[in-house]
Amino acid sequence: MLSNKAILITGGTGSFGRAFIKYILEEYSDIERIVVFSRDEQKQFEMALEFSPKVYPIRYILGDVRDKAQLYRAMQDIDIVIHSSAMKHVGASEQNPMECVKTNILGSQNIIDVSLERGVKQVIALSTDKSVNPSNVYGASKLILEKLFISADAQKMEEDIKFSIVRYGNIFGSKGSVIPLL
Repeated sequence: MLSNKAILITGGTGSFGRAFIKYILEEYSDIERIVVFSRDEQKQFEMALEFSPKVYPIRYILGDVRDKAQLYRAMQDIDIVIHSSAMKHVGASEQNPMECVKTNILGSQNIIDVSLERGVKQVIALSTDKSVNPSNVYGASKLILEKLFISADAQKMEEDIKFSIVRYGNIFGSKGSVIPLL
């Protein structure tokens, strides 16, 4: 499935990205390339200490899904995009709703647009259980992300691309999880 594929992971230095990259490197020794696309230079630095580009077929690109031009450069010759970047803290999203919209909605549309332009074959977005009957900005933004991906898949015309969504709940040990509060 991932053999000989080039994969770009937005938000690749986050909880999901790190765990998924570790899995890929352990299970797919024939992976062509992993591109970690994130806006946190410190997390990229720390991750590169564990997963060095000198040892693994991995590249770190500093960027934000809000920046379509940087996404375009990062998606060159990419087969699969895993879209896990998000503004995901409910409180911060409530206090900064437009920032949440820019990242979670407009950034997701950038992912769709650039994936189509670059000929990516598969794009998978991470969503949340909070998108079901949302009661906050974060949940509403993820519901719109889902609608964007469903629409993109339905309207893809002749392009050989598949848009999918994976919906998560609170994951033990992830950043922003409510589990530590309980």
